[in-house]
Amino acid sequence: MKAVPSQRMRMSGSFVDRLPSHLLVALIFTIPVTTAGSNVLAAFLLVAWLVRRRFRADWQELRGNPVALAALGFFGLHVVGLLWSADLAQGLAATQKEWKFLLLPVFLFSARTGHAGRYVGALLLSMAVCVAASFCIRFGVLEPWGRATIDNPVPFGTHVVYGPLLAFAIYLAAERLLFGRLPPVAKAALAVLLVAMATNLFMTAGRAGHVMFFGALALIGWQLVSSLRTRRGGRKRTRTVAFVTAAGAAAGIAAAAVLVAFLTSSAFRTGVTDAVADVHSFDVDPASPVGERIAYAAAGVDVFLEHPLAGVGTGDLPRQIDRALTSRGLDVRRRNNPHSMYVMAMVQFGILGLAALGWLFVAQLRVAWRREHGSAPTLARIGVAMPLLYALICFAESYLAVHATALLFAAFSGFLYKQGDGGAVGDAARGQPAPAAPT
Repeated sequence: MKAVPSQRMRMSGSFVDRLPSHLLVALIFTIPVTTAGSNVLAAFLLVAWLVRRRFRADWQELRGNPVALAALGFFGLHVVGLLWSADLAQGLAATQKEWKFLLLPVFLFSARTGHAGRYVGALLLSMAVCVAASFCIRFGVLEPWGRATIDNPVPFGTHVVYGPLLAFAIYLAAERLLFGRLPPVAKAALAVLLVAMATNLFMTAGRAGHVMFFGALALIGWQLVSSLRTRRGGRKRTRTVAFVTAAGAAAGIAAAAVLVAFLTSSAFRTGVTDAVADVHSFDVDPASPVGERIAYAAAGVDVFLEHPLAGVGTGDLPRQIDRALTSRGLDVRRRNNPHSMYVMAMVQFGILGLAALGWLFVAQLRVAWRREHGSAPTLARIGVAMPLLYALICFAESYLAVHATALLFAAFSGFLYKQGDGGAVGDAARGQPAPAAPT
């Protein structure tokens, strides 16, 4: 008679342990589609983590995870930066935007490395829904909604966010096709999705997404050449030869893709020609999309040189940027967002801000590189790709302060840089083997 309640307790414990991971899958799926839905799921995930009550093990995991510590340090800099902010209200608003970094440890505690395929699959499935909706808008099957138009059929949000999400999903699909152990039917479906996503990317505007796509192609080319060289015993070559070979392949693939895109995609061709025109007309019209980024970068450098060590504080960026723009005689409207994560960090926090942001990327790369020749090459490849691709597009937009891209960055960091599998603690207590990391 006692065996039944005991079994129920084990089942209940297993459900409580696994629920946060399932919620993380759902959260990743909702990120490209709905801001409200992703926020609600983030709240549910936080509650599920609290209900699980494995705080001692989570604390040990946090202490040993450099990525989580770097994320908390970056968020903490926003809190400390309130001390030297004249505009406290703006500082609190800026800090609130970075709540994703505060939740990154919760994503870390909730994730299970054995579920990595589910997390990647959730994003690919979500982007498949978005791409299908985008094609339906483009070809008149559905009426445009939100900010979508027939010429720029972005189904949810704006092309500023949609492009990078789509480009990152393209990298994930390409990585699985080239390196994954998938059945033929799954590979065929993934190949169709990859072509559809790439086509859809160049049907929509958004230069950052296009740049991220070319960066992803270069990176996947590098990883493919490096993998082939290793399989064929190429380690006997000098590092210089290996580097030149991989770099040449990456550059060639990216250059060919740029040429094809310029010849075939009117959205990409228009983006390039408009960018060149914006640069040429900067002295006359600095308020163009590219002109604004140049103006904010120049004003940001001016403010940085005045406050190089700790910046102007979390809340004073708009006022100080506006003052620097006026001093330069640049007629550009005041914004809270300088369209560059690096400009934002160096104005708010000076050298400390740039160091904190750079250390976050470096911490991710170090964890991924340690896994490169281990038992989880998939996590290693994606773990290298994400910070490199984000570091690239953060020159053109503050993507770690934009809701969807920042939340995806935090959610993926939860499983990409997890040290071991915290979920295995609960399994081991019940005599169950921990799931193996994907390869």
